Amino acid sequence: MFEKKSYINQNGKRIASWCGTLLMSGMLIFLIFWRNWDNLWCNIDKLSIYSILAALSFYLLGGVCNAGRWWLVLREGRIGISFFKTLKITFAGAFASNFLPSTIGGDVIRYFYLFKYTKNQTKGIASLI
Repeated sequence: MFEKKSYINQNGKRIASWCGTLLMSGMLIFLIFWRNWDNLWCNIDKLSIYSILAALSFYLLGGVCNAGRWWLVLREGRIGISFFKTLKITFAGAFASNFLPSTIGGDVIRYFYLFKYTKNQTKGIASLI
């Protein structure tokens, strides 16, 4: 009986993962087609390449610092997760925050991904707060 339940849980996780991937892909495709590309390129043309590279660098640096801060909190809570995995989860949450109506969306994504690495929900929620 336990093996069948484990098999169902494994399939449920796989289906949920695929549904999340398809949902995020659909949102990205919607964003690509919804954008007024002519207006965007007209405005980007006015910027120097150094301004664009600086903006991208600061954005990425902010994400890395955010992931590092969260990783330190997780480490203090004795939740064993690598910095690289924390970085991936942080950027997945940032991606979701761009589509969902509030900034809570990214934290919800981080919350669910975190439980691949710990079952202690109290520490997981505390790390996000």
